[in-house]
Amino acid sequence: MQTLGLSDSTPRTESRLKSRDTFFDKFADQWPTFILPKIKILYYIFSFEFVVLVVAGLVIMILHGGHAL
Repeated sequence: MQTLGLSDSTPRTESRLKSRDTFFDKFADQWPTFILPKIKILYYIFSFEFVVLVVAGLVIMILHGGHAL
């Protein structure tokens, strides 16, 4: 019995498997390993500055008798 002319080795199946080898797929696989170390450094700097600003704001509120707390 024939199954409409499709088998596991049809060009259609092979094209779906080879579509993972496009430029964008390779870029998506390599981009995180390239960019994450650089973003991590900026994230740590931003986080430290944010904590400093929050603490400075709380200290100023306490020193000036703020009633927000």
